[in-house]
Amino acid sequence: METHHKMKQIRKDAGYSQEEMADLLKMSQSAYSHLESGHRSVKLSEISKIAKVLKKTEEEIMSQLSGCVVSTINNDSAQHNVGINISNNELIHELLSEKDKTIAAQQVTITAQSDTIAIQKTQIETLQAQLKRLER
Repeated sequence: METHHKMKQIRKDAGYSQEEMADLLKMSQSAYSHLESGHRSVKLSEISKIAKVLKKTEEEIMSQLSGCVVSTINNDSAQHNVGINISNNELIHELLSEKDKTIAAQQVTITAQSDTIAIQKTQIETLQAQLKRLER
């Protein structure tokens, strides 16, 4: 089955119309229609958005699109099925790499927030001690 047929099936299985799916993906109905009609390849960046909308993992969507043409060019001038046939393993590797980068960035944020919490706890303890002294 070709990519556009699989895209249509994924949408239908989720119970969405083209209009609803386009709206959820923040694209025009016409642009989404081009994905399902085969006028352009699905972009790698769109797979992540589709997965979020359908509350699935990127791996699940990739599994459903396995063997399809996926565009690795993420600009809007990439039309008319500009893309390369990438093996499922390569796509999963790329998606996992992106997830690793996201996780690393989130860990930095968590560490910074933990440091802020520790400082605020110290400040609260200092203020509580000062308040007790004032109450005496």
